[in-house]
Amino acid sequence: ASTQNNQSAFNAISGQQAQQREREDKLREEAREAARRGSDRMENLTDKFMETQTEQVRAVTKGAASAGRLVDEARQETVNTAKDSAKQVIDSNTNVAGARAGNTSAFGGAPPPPPMPSETEYRYAYDGADKGQKSETEVVEAVMADPEGQHSVWRPEFGNWKSWRDVPAIANRVNIPPSKPPSAPSAPVAPPPSSGPKLDSGQMGFALGNEAAKRNAQPEMKSDDTDIGPICHACSAPLRVGAKFCTACGATQ
Repeated sequence: ASTQNNQSAFNAISGQQAQQREREDKLREEAREAARRGSDRMENLTDKFMETQTEQVRAVTKGAASAGRLVDEARQETVNTAKDSAKQVIDSNTNVAGARAGNTSAFGGAPPPPPMPSETEYRYAYDGADKGQKSETEVVEAVMADPEGQHSVWRPEFGNWKSWRDVPAIANRVNIPPSKPPSAPSAPVAPPPSSGPKLDSGQMGFALGNEAAKRNAQPEMKSDDTDIGPICHACSAPLRVGAKFCTACGATQ
């Protein structure tokens, strides 16, 4: 009887444990099902959120493009307005200038003359010193200021430095006045005794002999030579009025 009671108790406990396990398995299955449903719901929410963000980005991009187009249109309109205003001012000034000058064609007459072409520039050197970039006019002025100086110019097509005379564009514009012919050499003027070199006894005698010869060579003064007054600036010999040279020493007066 005791054995039967123990068996019955064991069977009862085993049945209870089996039921407990069944309940636990069911709870686990329910929990897994709930988690699966929650995951699906989370995925759906995530997809919806991403779609919403994408739509918002598209809207912002479209709005930015529209705004940029509007800005470009406004900028172009401003530029066109400024151009029109500038043209009106220029036309008005042209008409006023033509009217002041008495030009009957100022209003609807001939167009203004074209702008003057820009001058050619050269690399310029003076007496071997590089002076930098100069316009053609500046080079011409420098040459005319010092015709005897060494004026050289260079451009990329030259390959090397050239004298201004070898560049027709410059040489044709240089107008150097002709130099004066050298005057005839005048007779040497004897220095005064105080400024001349010192002479020894032999040289002194020779000099005194020459001086005496000069005095003897002077023409004799006659009684009718009353108009002799000037003297030679070189040897102090008397001269006739209006004499161009001294008959004693030959010095030009």
